[in-house]
Amino acid sequence: SMSRALALYLVLRAVTVESYLTAQPCKCRSQFCERCCMSHCVSWREKLRPALKGWKGVMMLTLTVNPKKFAGPQVAYELIQRKRSVSELMKKLEARRWVLSRRFVVVIEFHQNKEHRGWPHWHLLVESRFVPKHGLQELWGHGNCWFSKADFVDASHAVNYVTKYITKTSEDDGDEFWFPDWVLDFKGNFRRFSTSRGLVPSKKKGRSVSKGGTRIRRTGRQRADDCWQRTNLFRVVEHVEPDGELLTHRKCCGTLREPWHKVSEEQPEEIERRLQVQKWNDRQVSATRPFDGLDPEVFFARQQWRRQKMELRFSRKV
Repeated sequence: SMSRALALYLVLRAVTVESYLTAQPCKCRSQFCERCCMSHCVSWREKLRPALKGWKGVMMLTLTVNPKKFAGPQVAYELIQRKRSVSELMKKLEARRWVLSRRFVVVIEFHQNKEHRGWPHWHLLVESRFVPKHGLQELWGHGNCWFSKADFVDASHAVNYVTKYITKTSEDDGDEFWFPDWVLDFKGNFRRFSTSRGLVPSKKKGRSVSKGGTRIRRTGRQRADDCWQRTNLFRVVEHVEPDGELLTHRKCCGTLREPWHKVSEEQPEEIERRLQVQKWNDRQVSATRPFDGLDPEVFFARQQWRRQKMELRFSRKV
């Protein structure tokens, strides 16, 4: 209680210098978004530099698929992912002592030429000094193989080289940010960039939209189209402490369901007014459907079950 009283005293003594509203675009953080893919590139570089620091040799292998062996590019991708072909290839390479360890970094790229447009190929970064091409192609078995780059200066150079493929969507030199339609509409977790298990700290699970208790994963196209279509609003308050130190506090006020390019041109007073109108409309809509679209009996039965669950949890604590 003494510490709380002291904290309250310091807050009361602090002088508010300025309070203002800021707006930021609501980003999708998708690897298929031209605005957000660069953040993935920077994040992966920071993770891979310490992970590859102790590698004794670095080589990059390119693995392709033969279109004559598969019905389509999506079939080839799903088959290779289901059979874990890249991991199995690393096991075979380690058994023949062509790699120094089973650790690897893999990134998927897509052909954009007319003959093989939309077909995937894999760039594989391995810890090795020499891998015979004919032996590699025989072990892979899905198509041709070649060496992309073997004259890396160090591991940091290899990291910079492999992470550029996150923002480079195809092997052709062009400024178009392009992905095949089957990739953008892929229903599942499509990972363009991944590593062997344990090489870097595990990432969080992909975001999903909950609807009626069911997890629905959005496609890459849906997430990219939704980028910057909403705006996050923050209240920034600057305080001056008694010792003269300037502190800044930021609190989220809400999310405005309007595109960022429209909200950024408005005045802060108008933005705050529109947020209040949106909240009022949401309250009116929720008042018209108090049972969340459920049957009233089901709704009250669920409420009673939650209440009993909380009482049971409280009795266990006591």
